[in-house]
Amino acid sequence: MNCLTKFATAKIKLTFVLLVSMLFSSFAMAAKPLSPMSAEEQAVFSQRVKQALIDDPEILKAAIIALQSHEKNKQAQVQKNGIKTNFDKLFNNPNDPWMGAKSPKLTLVYFGDFNCGYCKKLEPSLTQLIEEYPEVRVVFKFVPILGETSKQAAELALTVWEKDPANFTALRESLINSKGRLSEQMLARIAKSTSAQQWLDKTSGQAKSTLAMNIELMQEFGLTGTPSLIFADQIIGGFVPYNQLSQRIETALNAK
Repeated sequence: MNCLTKFATAKIKLTFVLLVSMLFSSFAMAAKPLSPMSAEEQAVFSQRVKQALIDDPEILKAAIIALQSHEKNKQAQVQKNGIKTNFDKLFNNPNDPWMGAKSPKLTLVYFGDFNCGYCKKLEPSLTQLIEEYPEVRVVFKFVPILGETSKQAAELALTVWEKDPANFTALRESLINSKGRLSEQMLARIAKSTSAQQWLDKTSGQAKSTLAMNIELMQEFGLTGTPSLIFADQIIGGFVPYNQLSQRIETALNAK
């Protein structure tokens, strides 16, 4: 479960067309590998394949399952390679806010949006996580994907982290604990209550660059919404309960 982004695309129709085409081609190659089919033979063969799929739909079902499994494994390998390639951008960017261990044994990267309901639900688990595992650090990758106030909140938070870090935690917690979607009026009230009003509408250039990089990383890993987590060689898209997350963290720590 996550808050969807504009990067999510529907490929069901295209996949179906390609799959049937692959089936036709595979059967044709198996039936007559040494010489091309005539137009008449192709028509007869296509009709036979279509009839076979009608008579036994399980053929297509099995092919779709196999294709989905192949694509899932392929995507997982691409993502693991991406973690290695983008290691410093993910885990060692000095411009990213963080909480937890100063010298971490394990760093967890969290992509979140202040307007995301699932992020609001997950963040208490992140706080509990660093309390239970003091060797863990959580790095915040703000990704403003849910409207203009998401962008304004992310820009404000990163600017405060850069210019006035002592007030960052209070600001972040107030933003994420706000009820419902943020409005500009709510942002102004939160900024005032956390002594951050001086940074409203004064986004630093560094904050803008960091946000752009966060979006690029999200696209790089094919993440389709928030919250999303990356640590060790694992990528979790969507909300997970604390007990599941802590088990994965513990496994990753034990593997160190």
